[in-house]
Amino acid sequence: MKRPSRRFRLALLWTGFIGLDTAAQIAMKVAANSLSPPPFSWQWTLSAIESPMAWIAATCLIAAFGLWLRILDTSQLAVAFAATSFTLVGVVVGSWLVLGESMNPLAYVGAGAIVVGVALLRPLSQGVSSSSNRE
Repeated sequence: MKRPSRRFRLALLWTGFIGLDTAAQIAMKVAANSLSPPPFSWQWTLSAIESPMAWIAATCLIAAFGLWLRILDTSQLAVAFAATSFTLVGVVVGSWLVLGESMNPLAYVGAGAIVVGVALLRPLSQGVSSSSNRE
């Protein structure tokens, strides 16, 4: 059986990273909404530690961190870091879909600007090799 291409593997890594980071942000929002409002205290901290959504968020962040390390192993840092902006698009769309938060036309423009900005960076990295990149 043929091994998936490098490009396909990288796309899977990015999809997982953006999905996990988006899920973590939404889970943190749900956890924060379920906690009693601060003042910050030991009781509030204990409530946060006992929150299942906080644990889901932490688990998603740890998994996303693992994927991020794999992405960095195969990508140039400047392009990879810029592409993390896609997580903002994921959070905007996810908060609209999952939390029912409103998304105004300017949010659509901002999300589009992020996509265009990252797309413009990608050609700049063509033909530039990194000594740390491996196949």
